[in-house]
Amino acid sequence: MASEALTMIVNLLRSQRPLQEPTVEQMRAGLEAMAQMSPLPADVELTTVDAGGVPGAWVRVPESDPARVVLYLHGGGYVIGSIRTHRDLAQRIARAARCRVLLIDYRLAPEHPHPAAVEDSTRA
Repeated sequence: MASEALTMIVNLLRSQRPLQEPTVEQMRAGLEAMAQMSPLPADVELTTVDAGGVPGAWVRVPESDPARVVLYLHGGGYVIGSIRTHRDLAQRIARAARCRVLLIDYRLAPEHPHPAAVEDSTRA
């Protein structure tokens, strides 16, 4: 059970709203900027590919088994995120699973409404 002080802090934080909600463009820019702060380790190989007409990138680490593959669909609610913003997580998955990881830059909403991202993911 949380302490009374912690409960008060959580309630205070929940009650605070930004003066203005960020735009989609601002959220995307912020996520891209954060991703630049995490350079990939030197032993990570990132190879740009066309994945069924969708921009993609293979992420490989030395211990990757070529027969093991993960198609990683990055987070962001189909609105934000990219290969660049999730390549660090992808290399961690590749290490942990000893596999290759395919990241794709599926089309994002609101510019490309549903089911665009799902269609891109299926094509990849």
